[in-house]
Amino acid sequence: MRVFFSKGAQREFIDKAIPHLSIKEISKLCNLSERTIRDWRREKFSMELGALRKLCRKTGTLFPSDVKLKKDYWYVAHSSSVGGLAMWKKYGSIGDPEYRKKKWYEW
Repeated sequence: MRVFFSKGAQREFIDKAIPHLSIKEISKLCNLSERTIRDWRREKFSMELGALRKLCRKTGTLFPSDVKLKKDYWYVAHSSSVGGLAMWKKYGSIGDPEYRKKKWYEW
C-alpha cells in the first residue's frame, strides 16, 4: 500500500526522523536505496506503508492520522483509459478485430 501525505507533510515527517536516524540508516531499515529516501523527502514519490510503520516504530513517533492509503497500482485503471483514448485520437481505429483475433490464435 502507498501512503499519501498532504503537501509538505511527508518532508516534515522524514525531517523529524533524521535526528534519530541518518538517511543511510533509514534506507537500511526500510531495505531501500538512499536515493528513494531522498526522493520521498523531496515528495517526488509516495511512501510505502511498511516503511512508514518501521520509521514510526524505530523513532517512537505516532502513525500520522491525516494520511490517505491507496493500494499498489491504484493508478492503472485511469492511466490505461487515458492511454487508450490518446491512441484512438492519434490513430483512429485499432484495426480489424477479426484479423487481430486470428493472428492471436496463430501466435
